[in-house]
Amino acid sequence: IERAILGNNLPENDVNDWNYADLPKVFARNVKTQPLCLHVSRLGELKKAIEQATSYNGLVFIEAELPKFDALDSLKNAGGKLADRIYGHNGPQNEEGARLK
Repeated sequence: IERAILGNNLPENDVNDWNYADLPKVFARNVKTQPLCLHVSRLGELKKAIEQATSYNGLVFIEAELPKFDALDSLKNAGGKLADRIYGHNGPQNEEGARLK
């Protein structure tokens, strides 16, 4: 969402790599059924993860890794309009190469 508002390349838009799929395990140390934590980056993997999730009797957490600049066209459009409203036409969203395409 931030890339759609402020642009592609601002460093604060880059979140450090981390194993987010294991986050629920931090909060479930003393439970009988450990959470099922999965990481997917392809559609086929997501389908398999959803199949696993439907038969798992416990908390399921699926981290879906998307391409860096992936966003719905409606989000790109709304983000640009919001940035223009907040920052005006001279804001960071209008720098060369900043807009999501």
